[in-house]
Amino acid sequence: MLWNSGGELIETEVKDGFVLVAEGGGEPQIGSFKLRLSEGLNMISLPVRPPEPLSARRFAEMIGATVVIAYDTAQGKFTPFIPELPGDGFPIEGGKGYIVNVLEPKEVIFTGTVWSNAPSTVRSVWAFAVAGLLDPRFFAGSEVRVRSLRTGKTVGCFVDEDGRFGTALVDVSGRAVVEAGDPVEVEIETVDGSVFRVLRRISPDDLRRAYLIVRPADLLPTRTELLPNYPNPFNPETWIPFRLAERGRVRIRIYDMRGRLVRELDLGVLEAGVYEGRSRAAYWDGKNDLGEPVSSGIYFIELLTPKFRTVRRCCLVR
Repeated sequence: MLWNSGGELIETEVKDGFVLVAEGGGEPQIGSFKLRLSEGLNMISLPVRPPEPLSARRFAEMIGATVVIAYDTAQGKFTPFIPELPGDGFPIEGGKGYIVNVLEPKEVIFTGTVWSNAPSTVRSVWAFAVAGLLDPRFFAGSEVRVRSLRTGKTVGCFVDEDGRFGTALVDVSGRAVVEAGDPVEVEIETVDGSVFRVLRRISPDDLRRAYLIVRPADLLPTRTELLPNYPNPFNPETWIPFRLAERGRVRIRIYDMRGRLVRELDLGVLEAGVYEGRSRAAYWDGKNDLGEPVSSGIYFIELLTPKFRTVRRCCLVR
């Protein structure tokens, strides 16, 4: 059930009656849910499983939210997503509550597969898969190590040329390899020696699915880095990827060969993580701060955080 900030029970309307799961173990039904939002802050959850996974950005666009705030159980803190800033933000998951702010009262219709509201009775599994899809430009060939911190059991694999990886904790004798609440660590070491970690506490829903998906936004680098921009040379635009080992304000400054500041990109305060794909990396359109196209030549890209500064060279060819 869902409530808005005014304490009003939100109406749920499902095709063929007010049900949550098809009877007799059949296929889940398709639901059409009307979500009433009050002006200002609302506490809601995703009422149906969408056809495609939702990012915080897509969720905010669907409901017209100025901000979406999630609680990160792994880090024990609230994480905001603001659509005015670049990136897609965190994934929106079923069974989790989100704080959203809208500027006026509205009704939003969601259509998708209806969630089951029955609590999971699975408390342990003897086989549990861990997989992911990462950017192959940076992660192809990386070594992946998955470890249960409760049992110490570790399995490994490598990221393939398409950025995919997958491995599994298995005990063929049927003994539990993962239990509800277990902390599981995923460590990824790239070919250039960079190390990323993901620490997840396994939920009953994870056990029911018997797998865990690692997404780029989950990765926490152990060091801050400025990566080569791409494409390079470029015309007229380029993306500037970077990694943050800790939360902080991030600025990108671009200088010409004479050391003159051409453009400053203030990315605001960002969480620790990987900002590599085009949806998350910094973007430069080849223009100066006045909006004028700059000439061909060598430019220097500077990454600035409260505790880090580094510079890389790039080339614009018109």
